[in-house]
Amino acid sequence: MHGQINDTARLHGDGKTLQATGWLEFDADEKSTVVLVTVTQEGSTVTGPSGNTPSIKKTWAAEVDGDDTFRPGRAHAEATATVYLRDGTHEQYPEDGDPPWARDITLVG
Repeated sequence: MHGQINDTARLHGDGKTLQATGWLEFDADEKSTVVLVTVTQEGSTVTGPSGNTPSIKKTWAAEVDGDDTFRPGRAHAEATATVYLRDGTHEQYPEDGDPPWARDITLVG
């Protein structure tokens, strides 16, 4: 599987909930994935999972919330994924020793 985080994430309500999204390309032996995303902005951090995303999808989305408050502007996001294979096993992405998907993003209200 290959993927990445999109360059914007949407803030909701009081700034404690945001929705991060990204794109995916699955290999033929992969059934689905759950992406775990972490967003950090000036000392505030939130982490949460996407839903289980089947291999027919081209995008993932994770709506995450926490105690910290975010505001519109620059932030940093990192993501890892658990990929479930058709044979019933699973793999972690990126693979051991490789860095997570990461990029600077813009939080929009």
